[in-house]
Amino acid sequence: MTAVYVRSLVSRTSLGDSGKQLAERLRTPDPALLGLPPMLAMDCEDQQIRVPVHLASAYDPSSIKARFYTLLESIVERAINEANLSASDLRRTGLFFSSSSSDVCLIEDRFAKDVAVNADAVSLDWRCDIDNVGAHIRSKFGFGPVGMSVNTACASSANATLYARGELLVGEIDHAIVVALETFNATTALGFHSLDLLTDSAMRPFDERRNGLILGEGSAAMVLSRSADSDTSLAVLGGASLTDTHSISASNPDGSSIEVVIRKALANSDVEAGSVWAVKSHGTASLLNDEGESAGLTRVFGERLPMVSALKPYIGHTFGASGLCELSILSSCLAEGFWPGTPGIGADEAELGISLVQQAENAKAGPILLNHFGFGGVNTCLVVSNV
Repeated sequence: MTAVYVRSLVSRTSLGDSGKQLAERLRTPDPALLGLPPMLAMDCEDQQIRVPVHLASAYDPSSIKARFYTLLESIVERAINEANLSASDLRRTGLFFSSSSSDVCLIEDRFAKDVAVNADAVSLDWRCDIDNVGAHIRSKFGFGPVGMSVNTACASSANATLYARGELLVGEIDHAIVVALETFNATTALGFHSLDLLTDSAMRPFDERRNGLILGEGSAAMVLSRSADSDTSLAVLGGASLTDTHSISASNPDGSSIEVVIRKALANSDVEAGSVWAVKSHGTASLLNDEGESAGLTRVFGERLPMVSALKPYIGHTFGASGLCELSILSSCLAEGFWPGTPGIGADEAELGISLVQQAENAKAGPILLNHFGFGGVNTCLVVSNV
């Protein structure tokens, strides 16, 4: 057996909570969902910088800490309740926490308060520890000792899912909960602004008009088990993660490294390329990333390309949480019988050979490929199936 089964999968993004209501928003999406979200302003030395952000909840600079823990704890509680895990179940549940920014927003908030009191306050103390967050969740909810915290940039929650699957298959735990969190912080925002990777219009993956991404927030949690139950509708079949040394910020644009990780993910899942009926693209709308992904998909599938969709135009790039947030959104749509599209974005395949689904299409049974390609050369692909 290589598959593990989803007992519950929930998320919170700018689209709202996952579920039927969210799915209906994507069945016939309002064009405004694909536009530029409100801008957040940050003071940086003697200038004010504004960045586009899809927020998961109302943003109040005076309550950063409370907001952080609310987004984190509420999503874990929802996943536990929907999976009907008892206290004894939780003790046999491994925790796999994932994020690319961890608690950086809390460190920034503490420093801002220190400076408000004393202009000569000590500069930022970069002792953020991703496992501090994991330890907090483990203690609060009573999870067992098995698990890990994962920061592999944009592939964080996808890799956490692979690690959780591995622990389940060797029998170390009865259940696994994968938790992902990404909240707005100035460090990430200013970093992407300085690299000129943020769009000033809309996020358009695989589109000749693409000119960058939009920041996004998200929290998500998924409970996995070795066996299915009557409510199971999604299985994680397998996947693969490989390192691409072409560049610190992008995969090889010729698609060679992405081809390898896709093929390894399919082999690990005992799935033939021809049986994949849909692809959830990484789709960041950055020039080299889209080039590499489109070339990799073409190398693997040739002219028999499955339906390809991108979800970041709706929720922005939720970085370390993107794998789980986007899988949760897809799960909501699949439960309602359709595969989502992005009207008006990526319709023309002339430039990259990839055209995105433009409207909701009927869902099918069988394998789906999920792509995640991150800074630092981490390329991860998951294969799931709606059952």
